[in-house]
Amino acid sequence: MEGIARIFDYMKDAFHVNKENRGLYKPQIVLILMKATFFIITGLMLYKVMIFAGDNSFRDINPWEFVQGIVFWIGLIILLLSIAELIVEAGLYNMYKSCIVTGTLAEGSFFEGVRKYFIRFLLANLLMIAAWLVLLIPFIFIGIVTLLIGFILVPLLFTIFTAMWKVDIVMNDSRVMEGLRNSISFARKQFLPLSVLIMIQSAFTQLLGGKSGGSSSSNFSSAKNHLKPMGNNISFGYLYREILPYLKMAFYILLPVISVAVIVSSLIRMVFQVFFSLCIFIMYSENQEEGLVGDGGTEYVVR
Repeated sequence: MEGIARIFDYMKDAFHVNKENRGLYKPQIVLILMKATFFIITGLMLYKVMIFAGDNSFRDINPWEFVQGIVFWIGLIILLLSIAELIVEAGLYNMYKSCIVTGTLAEGSFFEGVRKYFIRFLLANLLMIAAWLVLLIPFIFIGIVTLLIGFILVPLLFTIFTAMWKVDIVMNDSRVMEGLRNSISFARKQFLPLSVLIMIQSAFTQLLGGKSGGSSSSNFSSAKNHLKPMGNNISFGYLYREILPYLKMAFYILLPVISVAVIVSSLIRMVFQVFFSLCIFIMYSENQEEGLVGDGGTEYVVR
C-alpha cells in the first residue's frame, strides 16, 4: 500500500513542475491547432463537393474517383498527423526529462528530443503495432471466452507493461529493446501502484472525450415540410437540390461549433496528459534513484 500512497506525492510534485514550466504546453497547442486546421479544411472541401454535386445533379461526378479522393485525403491527414504527433511526443518527453532532472525547462530541449528520440519512438510504435497484429486473434478469443472482460483487461496490461518504454529510452538514453526490457521489469516490480496510476490517467484522458449528442430530427422534419410534393419517379438529383439549402444551413452551424468543441476538449485533455505524463516520469525517476530500474544514475531534483 505504500507504493499506492506515494502516487499522491508524485501528483504533488507533478503539479509544481507543471505550474512552473508552462512552456510544456506549447508543442501540444501547436499540434491541436494543426488538427483543427485539417478538420476545417476537410469540412470546407466537403462543402465544395456538396455544392458542386448540387449544381451538376451528380452528372459530372464519378463515384469511384470521389471515394478514392476521400480515402487519399483521409490517409494523407492520418499520415501527417501521426508524424506530427510523434515529433511532439519525442520533443515533449525530453522536455519532461529536463524539468525533472535539472529542475528547469532547458532551452532547445524540444528540438534535442526530436533529434535524439524520433527514430527510436517510431521503431517503438512500429513494434507495438506489430505486436497487436500478432496478438489480434488471441486477443479476440480471450475477449470472447472471458465474456468481454478480456477486451478491457488485455489492453490495460499491455499499457501497463509498456508505460515506461519511451520514458526509459529518454531518461537513460536507452536503445529500443533495452527500453522495453526495463519497462517490463519496472512494471513487474511496481505493478500495483503503476496500474493505479495508469487507470487514473486513463479515466481523465481517455474518457474525457465523451460522446455529445443532440437530436436534429426537428430540422429534418422542418425541411420535409418545406419540400415540394414529388412523384414516385422523381430523380435523386432533384431531391438533392431541394434539400441542399438545409444541408448548407446545417454546415454553417455545425462546422464552427464542432471545431470549437474539438479545440476546447483537446485543450482540456492536454492539461491532464501533461500532468499525468509528469507523474509517470517522476515515478520512474524516484524508483530509479532507489535502484529499481536502470542504472540509478539519474538524479531527481524536483521537490
